[in-house]
Amino acid sequence: KDELIQLILVGQPELKDMVLHPNMRQLAQRVAASFHLTAMDADAVQGYIAHRLRKAGGTGQEFTPEACAVVHKATRGVPRLVNQLCDFAMLYAWSGDAPVVTDAIVNCVLEDQVFFGAHALTEETTA
Repeated sequence: KDELIQLILVGQPELKDMVLHPNMRQLAQRVAASFHLTAMDADAVQGYIAHRLRKAGGTGQEFTPEACAVVHKATRGVPRLVNQLCDFAMLYAWSGDAPVVTDAIVNCVLEDQVFFGAHALTEETTA
């Protein structure tokens, strides 16, 4: 008679804090599995960028290794921030007719302060 429903919750790290709140104890007791993506190291960021570019139809060589290192440093390997910073860097490269994204291009994005993710990471370390 009873119908069961299974839910998959996907969200930011704050979701875990919400589920673990004492008011959500009933829900927390029913969580069968939990997984959190951690930040990537520099090698993983470089591989991640190349993989996403290949899946999008590129060669995977559109970012220089030095550019990937700057992306890793600025984002601390957080995948969502890596995606955002790379999007800006590719836009800068395209608008400047650059054949590849270099560390100078990524640094230009950061200097122009159009990538707000870098600011959010700075706030976390000062809090």
